[in-house]
Parts: sequence; structure tokens; C-alpha cells
Amino acid sequence: FRSFAAMDNEIVIEPISEDEIRMNEDSKLGEILVKEGYLEESEINETLDKHQKIGEELVKDGKVTKKIVDSIAQKQQEIRKIQRASTLRIETDKLDRILESIGEVVVVKSRIRQIMERKGWMDLEEEAALTELDRYINHLQKDVMDTRMVAIKDTLLPFRRLVRDLAKKQGKLIEFEIKGESTELDKTITEKVKDPLKHMLRNSVDHGIESPEERERAGKSKTGSILLEASHQNGEVIILIQDDGNGIDPLAVTRKAVEKGLIEPDKVLTQEEANKIIFSPGFSTAKVVTDISGRGVGMDVVKDNINVIHGDIEVHSEPGKGSEFLIHIPLTLAIIDGILITAGCNKLIVPIQSVVKFLPLNKKDLHNVNNRSTLEFQNAFIPVIDLADFLSFEPGKKEMLIIVQSGNTNIALIIDEVIGKYQIVIKSLEENFKKVDHCSG
Repeated sequence: FRSFAAMDNEIVIEPISEDEIRMNEDSKLGEILVKEGYLEESEINETLDKHQKIGEELVKDGKVTKKIVDSIAQKQQEIRKIQRASTLRIETDKLDRILESIGEVVVVKSRIRQIMERKGWMDLEEEAALTELDRYINHLQKDVMDTRMVAIKDTLLPFRRLVRDLAKKQGKLIEFEIKGESTELDKTITEKVKDPLKHMLRNSVDHGIESPEERERAGKSKTGSILLEASHQNGEVIILIQDDGNGIDPLAVTRKAVEKGLIEPDKVLTQEEANKIIFSPGFSTAKVVTDISGRGVGMDVVKDNINVIHGDIEVHSEPGKGSEFLIHIPLTLAIIDGILITAGCNKLIVPIQSVVKFLPLNKKDLHNVNNRSTLEFQNAFIPVIDLADFLSFEPGKKEMLIIVQSGNTNIALIIDEVIGKYQIVIKSLEENFKKVDHCSG
């Protein structure tokens, strides 16, 4: 089965059979160019009024390059080999209810296991039955989740038009590339990343890429480049926005931060500090207020929107060379496999895709670097955090280290013990209670 978003509240499930593959004559070149964000329908119609061979004429009119037309023409041939598949429209609310019910089954199953273990009823036969139940629940959960997964293509491709129009409006030359559009993500999440991505691309065009004259003076090509790429890594989706523009200038950010009262007047921000402070509410380095930027609605809103879907954003930048924004997004928000650990008197879950390694705690292996506890791991010194102390729990046995990965960074957490692997139903604390620091649910 292949699934894709049809409308705001629908997912189309499309069965594909090789025996039924036939020519699909409905896929016109112009329709594909519009769908993939290269042109608007009015531009296609304008050319059609004058000419018949639309591909050649669009190239002549300078509206699209020959490389793009050839690429789309090839794609058109591939589409014509695919069947007119029968489809079934399913409201995402129905899938949400099924997934929630599966989550409740997982909770009840865990309670049954705990009761049987507590009462001493857990023999080999009972263990085998529960293991079999686990397997069927896992299959059912995966099947339902797969139907919710849609290619991020429909979210990314319309940005071609956005970047092209903004570049034209500002007199900038920009080569915009999209990669990984077939990467799949939960449909509810794709809808929530659209606005943050739009805002960041507008920033890349407005703040990042310089004018052709400025780029030429800096010894760069007159044409700037922006890359938007999606990929799967370590059980999550990574969305990269990269440009070869101005980069984030710590001095310019320092001046604006002092002006906003965010830092002391004699403070000079490092590159890392500047990268972080751009997420402060209302922060903007735009000198002129336009319809693109400088209106005080900035990266803080982007970060808030990413946090809502339990995502994270990191920034790498070098003045004069460009910036790189990495958005980390969970594949789905409903059920995860996790490792149950204890820290002090509390039990906590660490998502299994974040776990790198378990180690016994040997204080001789810990080093003090710049007044911080570190551990040498994979030829690098990584920070060590006492989890119970960090979360203000009563101290425990402190017998183990768990190495976890956050983005491209490894961190060692001091814990008491590892209880085992569990399947976890995530419930949002913010929706049901309030925001709790360091806990996703």
C-alpha cells in the first residue's frame, strides 16, 4: 500500500498491483510543473494560448529551464506506467481513534503483565502468550502507523515557488534545491512543519543570501544557493535548510541583543551564543521592516512550533560562508519503544532510538574539563550529567551510565539501574497539565 495526503483531514490509501499497471494518459507536463511548485496554472494557460509544444515554449519564454522540463518529462513517462489505482479515502480522525485504542491496549497489556508478575503467575506458558500478544499488537500498530505516513513531498515542493518569487522581488539570484521529498512522516506532523519551514526559507532569502553585487565583492558566485533536504536518521526525520549566504554575524547579533536588553552592554557574544540568542522572542536583525522580515515575529515562533511536535532545532553558522539549520522531528507522536530506567526514587523512559550504549559507572573514567564532568567516549570528551541531581530527585545508587544521542551530540547520564525495554504510550503533559521542563510526556 502507498498512502498520501488528499485533503486537510484525509489520507488516501492506494493499493498497487503490478498485474494492473497500465498507461495513465492524465499526467500532463503542465499539471506536474504546477503540482511540484515550478509554475502557477495561469502561467501554463498563458503559454498554452500561444503554443502547443508547452515544454519547448516554456524554455523559450525563460519561465523554466530545459533541465527541469527534461526531468519532468521523464517523470511523466514513469507516471504513465502506473495504474489508475483504486483508492479509499479515510479521515485521519478515524486513524487517530484506532491508534489511541491500540495505545490503551498496550497499557492494559502492561498492567496484566505486572499483576501476573506480582502474584507469581508468570510461568513459561503465560510468558509465551503475552509475548505472542506483544507481536500481534506491534504488527497492528505498525500497520496503522504506516497508513498515517505520507511523503513530505507535498509540503516541500510548493516552496520552490515561494523562493523564486521572493528572490525575484529582492533582485537576488538563487538556485534552490529540494532533496528527499519521498521521505515519509506522520501526516499530522507534516501539517505542523509547513509554517516553520516557510518562515526559515523567507529568512534565508532575506537575511542569508546577499545581492549579486555583494556576493561578487565577497568573491562568491553571483548566484546564491539554498538547499532544503529531508531524511531519516536514528528513528527521526531530519530537515536541513542550508544556504551559502552571509551567515550569522555575532557582532550584529550582539548589537541587537544589547539594544533589546537581552545581554549586558559590555558582553560580546560568541558564535555559539549568537546562534542561540536568535531564538529570543521578538529578536530580529532586519534594518528595515518589510513584508518579508523585521516585524518582530521571528525564530522564537519557529522554535515554539517545532517544540509542539516534540522536535528540536539546532544552528550552525559561519559569518560570510552561510548557515545551516537542522530540524529534528519524531516520526510519530503516539507510541514509542523505550528503555525504563531508575534515577533516584523515580522511574523514567528514554526513547530507544536515542540510546547509544550502557556502561558501568567507574568514577576513575570521569574527567574534569572546564569545571564540568566529562567522559572519554569514541575519541571525544562528552558531558556527564547526574540525572537524579539534574531533575532534583533524591540521590540513588548511581551505578550505571547510559550514553544517549541528542542530534549530533552524545551525552552520558548517571542513573541507578536499567529495568528493561517497554512499549510506551505518549500522552502530552502540556495539553493535559502544563509544560514540564526536560519531559516530553
